[in-house]
Amino acid sequence: MTTKAYRLWAALLYELMRLICEERHSLRNSWWVKALFKQTRPDWVEWKTELAMRDVEQQIVELHQLWDQQQLNAQQPVITEAAADGSNAQQLLGGELRARAPWISE
Repeated sequence: MTTKAYRLWAALLYELMRLICEERHSLRNSWWVKALFKQTRPDWVEWKTELAMRDVEQQIVELHQLWDQQQLNAQQPVITEAAADGSNAQQLLGGELRARAPWISE
């Protein structure tokens, strides 16, 4: 089990009290609710951050899978190289190199 930077029970208590205070607004002004929020907010923030990062990591995996699939389906360019014509420049650099889309005829 990994060590967490937060206390899960404190984060859940904050979330529960936050939901309760949405229904009963008068509780938010209570001294003990303010104290509870003050003590448990750092744990709640760390917990919510961890949940968000898990979601982001899952989205990254899904994007990489999508990109891999798109790359398999993508048409690769047609690259042709002509032989050197004997000039000094082409002897040094090689022949003509062309790249074209596969749906364009030569």
